[in-house]
Amino acid sequence: MRKAMTAMVAALACASAGALGCDSANDRPYDGTDTDADTDTDSDTDVDSDTDSDTDSDTDSDTDSEDCYQAIDIVFVLDVSTSMSDMLAALEEDIGEVWAAADALVADAEVEPTHFGLVVFVDDYLVANGGETYTEVGTIQTEFHEWYTHTSSNQQTQSTASNIDWPENTLDALYAAAADFGWRDAATTLRVIIHATDDTFLEAPASFSSGIAAQHDYPTTVAALQDGTIRVASFAAHLGGPLGNEDVEPGFYTDYEGQSAIPPATSGQVFDITQVGDTISLADAINGFVEEEFCSDYEIE
Repeated sequence: MRKAMTAMVAALACASAGALGCDSANDRPYDGTDTDADTDTDSDTDVDSDTDSDTDSDTDSDTDSEDCYQAIDIVFVLDVSTSMSDMLAALEEDIGEVWAAADALVADAEVEPTHFGLVVFVDDYLVANGGETYTEVGTIQTEFHEWYTHTSSNQQTQSTASNIDWPENTLDALYAAAADFGWRDAATTLRVIIHATDDTFLEAPASFSSGIAAQHDYPTTVAALQDGTIRVASFAAHLGGPLGNEDVEPGFYTDYEGQSAIPPATSGQVFDITQVGDTISLADAINGFVEEEFCSDYEIE
């Protein structure tokens, strides 16, 4: 059986594409190899040269399904401010490939196909589709297109307040994804958040220039993710701010005020969002991460 997952509330990089299969990662709990060669060394002298070499390919080389999860839930948590149009366009283009690859991993399990959800944020946030899963790839693809269009408006997701500052509300959006999406059983379901932003965040009790107040602080958000055994793969920037020269790594690439960055604190990874469409294929990065985690324990820093 897959080892018991750790869930240390007190504690808080790039995956590449690969053929989808549970037996391809070196850090999986078991390699599934059956060393019972059945060479039949009994002392009879059968002259028919039947050595029982077991060449019928029944070698149990495939990974035991009990080592892996049986279902996959993926929630996209996306910054939809003006600078995020390229990311939304890439998701609209690649979601079909991501959807198919995730479903292929659970094709043999007696569960519903992969569940997908969406949370969007600027200074405020919105849990799309009422926190329910999207049942068709075309539906979430349409959502990505609509939010791609929204990025040109420089508006909040719901509030009428203007968006005139650069920090965006990552923390409340991540917390909402953990709390409000209809996640399936953590014991049998790989729970993944694909998070994307090109800027930093504020934490409660601070307020954005729009007057919208952050509702959660960093430790509370990380604890909610860890309690839910949710892995966060972040697409984040190294530099941001109004001139694009401010360090926005803390919380994503580096520690935030002495606490581990969100990806390593949630058994996740971080990807350079500025390289999406250049050196990073969005679909390949997401698919590689999901494949790698599908048969892996929840390990956090």
